[in-house]
Amino acid sequence: GIAPRERAGQPTGQPRLEGNSYNCAVMDDEQRSAKADDEDALCCDVFPFMKLPDEMRGRALEYLLSASEANLNDPWQTQNVPYSAAASLDTLLFHARDIKTVCKAIARVVRLMERRITTPTAWLRGLWGITNPNYGARKQRSRADVLQDCRERAKIAVQANLVVEMCERLTLACDESRDLFVQMPKGWSQKRKAAVRKLPREEKWAHIRVRSQDEVKRVSPIERLVLLDVLDRTATFFSMDFAQHSWTLRVSSVSLVYRGATEGDELVDADDAAYDEVDRRLEQFFGAETLRSEHWIQAWANGGGEACGSTISLESARVQKWAHDESRPPVTRIRDIRLGLEQYNGRKPDTIELTHDASEYYPSFSIGTVDIRFKKDARASPQMPGDEEPTKPFAPPYFFVEPVASVQWKGQARVKTSAAFKVEGTRIEEGILFVELVPGVFDAQLYCTVAGLS
Repeated sequence: GIAPRERAGQPTGQPRLEGNSYNCAVMDDEQRSAKADDEDALCCDVFPFMKLPDEMRGRALEYLLSASEANLNDPWQTQNVPYSAAASLDTLLFHARDIKTVCKAIARVVRLMERRITTPTAWLRGLWGITNPNYGARKQRSRADVLQDCRERAKIAVQANLVVEMCERLTLACDESRDLFVQMPKGWSQKRKAAVRKLPREEKWAHIRVRSQDEVKRVSPIERLVLLDVLDRTATFFSMDFAQHSWTLRVSSVSLVYRGATEGDELVDADDAAYDEVDRRLEQFFGAETLRSEHWIQAWANGGGEACGSTISLESARVQKWAHDESRPPVTRIRDIRLGLEQYNGRKPDTIELTHDASEYYPSFSIGTVDIRFKKDARASPQMPGDEEPTKPFAPPYFFVEPVASVQWKGQARVKTSAAFKVEGTRIEEGILFVELVPGVFDAQLYCTVAGLS
C-alpha cells in the first residue's frame, strides 16, 4: 500500500493503477469539507480490492456502479457510498472496456458482468419491455428461442423503417407546392448577382425559376400511384410479421371519447347508466390503484364564471389562474364536466382528458404500459383522410393494424373487451389504442409508443 501522507496530494476520486493493482482512497461527505491540511489524517487505509475473488469483486463493482448512477430519490443514496469512489470506478470501467491493458483483472470482471447481464432475456426486457419471455406459458423457453425472438423483432423494426421511408416519400410526391428561387448565369460577377438579388420581387421575375419539392430534395420524380402501391405492399408485409408477436405499449396519456348519437350538429348526451358503466369499466381495466395515482386527474376546474367550462384539470387551472372559482368546489365526476357556455352552450365534451400529459416535455414519459396481441390474420389498412374517398393518391396519416386479439394494462388481469389500434405513418412507433368501455358510446383513447419499434 501507500502511506496516507504520500497519497494526500492525489486528486480525490482518481484511481491509482500500478501494474495489476487498483488502489483508491475514499473520503465521505464530511471529510471532503475538512481543511486541506488535515487531508493526510482523513484518508482511509488502502483496501486490497484486487485480492478479492472474481465473483466477489464483480459484486462490489455492480454495487458501486449502481450507486454512482443513482438519483436523489433512489434508495441507493441511503447506503452513503462516496461519490469519489463510484465516479472513479465508473471512469475506470469505461476505459477498461476498450483498453484491456489498463488492468487485466478489472477487464476480466467487466466481461463477466457483461456476459451475465447482457442476455437475450435482458434484451427483451430492456428494448421491447417484455418482462416474461415465456409469455405466460408454463414451459420455460430455451435461450435459442428467446434469441430468435429478438432477431425477429429487430427484423420487424427494419420493416417499420421502410414503411416510414415510403410514407415520407409519398408525402413529398403529393406536395404540390412549388419553390421559387433566383437563378442567374454562372459567368456573371458576384457584384452583378448581388445587384439582381436586391431588386424588388416584381423586377427580378426574369431570373426566377420554379421547381417541385422533388427537385428541392434532389430525389427522382416517381409516379404517385406507383409509390402508393409500394407503400401498401410494404405496410402489408410489415403488419403480417408485426401481428405474430405481442408488444408492449408505453402509454403517455389517456382520454375518454364519446361516440354517442347526434341530433343535428349536437351530441346527445349519455344517460346515468352509461356513465356508471364507464366508471366501472375504467376501474376494471386500469385498476383502482392506477386511477388514484399522481398521473391521473382527480379533479377538474369548475369553470370559474361558467363561460370557460370545466375541461381542464384543477392543477392546470390553478397554475394558469384561469377557469376555476376557488369559492366553489371542483368537478370530481366525469358526468359533470361541461364545455363553456360562451361558445358551446354548456354541453358535455366529446373528449375528456383523464391524465396529465407530460410527453411534450419528457419524450420518454409514460404513465403505464399495455400488453397488446393481434390475431394471426391482422393486416394494416390506411386511414382515410375523411368520410369520402380521396380523389388523388395520398400519404395516410395512420395505419390501422386489426383485428386486435387482446389488450391488458400491466399489473391488471386481462379484461375481455374490443379494441382498435393504429400507428402513425411517418412515426410508426407512435400509436393510438382505442379500448371499448361502453359499446357504441364510450371508448378509452390511449396515446402510446410501441417499445422497441423505433
